[in-house]
Amino acid sequence: MPIKVSITHDDNRVCLYRLLHFSSCLIVCKALTSGVAALFGPRSSGTSSHVQSICDSLEVPHVETRWDYKGGPGASATPGPRTGVDYSLNLHPHPATLGKAYSDFVVALEWESCLILYEESEGLVRLQEVLKISPKLQEMSVQIRQLVPGPNNDYRPLLKDIKTFAETRIILDCRPENVHEVLRQAQQVGITTAYHTYLITTLDLQMIELEEFKYSGVNITGFRLVDPLRPETQKVVQDWMRGESRFGSAEMRFGKKTTVGGGVAVSVSKQAKAHMTFMQRK
Repeated sequence: MPIKVSITHDDNRVCLYRLLHFSSCLIVCKALTSGVAALFGPRSSGTSSHVQSICDSLEVPHVETRWDYKGGPGASATPGPRTGVDYSLNLHPHPATLGKAYSDFVVALEWESCLILYEESEGLVRLQEVLKISPKLQEMSVQIRQLVPGPNNDYRPLLKDIKTFAETRIILDCRPENVHEVLRQAQQVGITTAYHTYLITTLDLQMIELEEFKYSGVNITGFRLVDPLRPETQKVVQDWMRGESRFGSAEMRFGKKTTVGGGVAVSVSKQAKAHMTFMQRK
């Protein structure tokens, strides 16, 4: 029977997370009872550790596509082969490798200064390689501001303040669903001109509508894992669409409803299954 308790808002937040983890475990156990070849996700780090533990115990493949700066069985603390036996595979680029890519971009363009606009504290971890550049290159200055919205997700007061810095090179680290709104409000305050360059850290930039910014002349750069013009990628998309038409799943879309990492995960799972079938026949 339900128990009524009186708790503070902080305790309530913790309880909500615990309830979410417990509910996820029930869903996983139910799926495993019906029989599954592999489990994908979730994106939450806390919930993922529970799912990973279950999969390791039952020897079920567990595929993740989330950024994990803590490392662990699914993502080692350092790049390279991992030791020990587990059934979890994280397809997201290693944090150190991805951070090196960001810093290489800054160095290659010979930026003398930049402004890091981050939404969550993990963003600073993602960009720590960029922060390390400044001590090495004494002439390079890096300013840091946290992206905190005002009432009704109004970023304009902060963006107006940034405009006074006269900084034209901005590294934006925020959730993919917020990128368009931040850029739209940045355009309203006049910091998306032909003199401005943005480096967006999300790997799902190709899934964000940027049509309205192309006439302003602003340079928007991002990284992506998958080339949509490659035949292998197009085949995965076609297989995904055929699966949707066959099974009628509204969630099976290769577009705005899923990240590219999800498509890569499905592709890797299919190849692994085909390889396993081939080895069993030998």
